[in-house]
Amino acid sequence: MFIKIKSIILGLDPGTYISYSLIDLDGNVLKIRSAKGLNLSSLIEEVSSYGKILAVGTDKYPTPSFVRKFASIFGAKLIELNRDIKIEKKQYIVRGYKIKNRHERDSLAAALIAYKRMMALFNKIDRYLGHHSALELSSEVKCIMTNNSAGLTLYEAVEKARKNKRNIL
Repeated sequence: MFIKIKSIILGLDPGTYISYSLIDLDGNVLKIRSAKGLNLSSLIEEVSSYGKILAVGTDKYPTPSFVRKFASIFGAKLIELNRDIKIEKKQYIVRGYKIKNRHERDSLAAALIAYKRMMALFNKIDRYLGHHSALELSSEVKCIMTNNSAGLTLYEAVEKARKNKRNIL
């Protein structure tokens, strides 16, 4: 049996109150949470239960060290900004979502911005897979291509995903 692990994007707002938001690769919000005194190990345990973290975003420039460390632990792509996101823009980005406080607004805005930055790659992958009747490999290929330090082509990433799937079966 092939066990499919959900791939997710995380928006993170560190500080005294830590907030995180999780979005799947279809743009669906899975979880928004904020808590005072949430430490790194508790945060890791909580978000790990939702799936594999592909990318981590923040609303701050420069990227806070906590966010950088978190992304590094997961081997996730760090979505960095060239300037802080203004409050008005964050409010616009999260309109229509149920949030409880400014920390949740900031983490959700960060997750949505990271998701939007990843969309061009994700759309390219899905178009390619659609043309090759391989959409079932979408999540795996997106994982491979998101952290593509080896410089694989899309064709090579698909072949790697096929091989991984055969090895699991």
